[in-house]
Amino acid sequence: MRQFVTLVLLVSSMSFAGEETRAVEAAVGGRVEQYVDVALKGRSKNDFNRFKEFEGGFGSFFVSTDGKYTAWSARSFTKSDADTLGRVLCEAKSGSNCVLYARWLPKNAVRSVGLPERNWRDWQRAQENVTDESHVALAINAWSVFAISRPQETKADATTDALDLCGRAIKRFRRQLNPELFERSLEAGIFDCRAVAVK
Repeated sequence: MRQFVTLVLLVSSMSFAGEETRAVEAAVGGRVEQYVDVALKGRSKNDFNRFKEFEGGFGSFFVSTDGKYTAWSARSFTKSDADTLGRVLCEAKSGSNCVLYARWLPKNAVRSVGLPERNWRDWQRAQENVTDESHVALAINAWSVFAISRPQETKADATTDALDLCGRAIKRFRRQLNPELFERSLEAGIFDCRAVAVK
C-alpha cells in the first residue's frame, strides 16, 4: 500500500444554538484494520482490494454471515456513518445480517468528523470568507453529503441554510437507489442531515 503523508489540521470546537459542535478535521491517509478472519474469494476479494485504495475519511467493509456477499462504504465523515452505511448496503444486497470485516481509519486519529482533503479545503475557504457580522455552517449525513451554508447574519440561520442545502442534495441522490436500499437507508437514518460545525 502506498505511504501517505499525515496531515493533522484541527478546527477548534465552536458553539451555536447553545450546543457545542464536534471537532472537524482533515482526514488524510490512513490504515485498514481487519476484524474478521474470513477468506474472501473472487469478486469479494477484488472489492476488498478496491476498498483499501480509498484514503481520506472513514470506511467500513461488511461481509454477510454466510460469506457470499460484501459491501463497503468509503470516504465517510465519521466512523459511525461508515459503519451504518456499510452494514445497510451489505444487508440490502444479501437480504441477511452482515458483520464488520474491516475499517479504513485516518492516520491522524480523527476524533469526530474527518473530511476528505477536498471537502476540508472547501470548509476552510468558507470560514475565511466570513466577517464579524456573518456566519457559515457545515452539515453532513451518512451518505457523505456535504453542505456549507451561504453566509448568514446569525449562526441559527447559517445552520438552517446548511441543513436545507444538505437535504436538497440528498433528495437528488436518493432517487438513484433501488427501493430495498432506499427503505433500509431511510430506517437507518442515513439520509438525515445534521449540522456539525458553525463559525
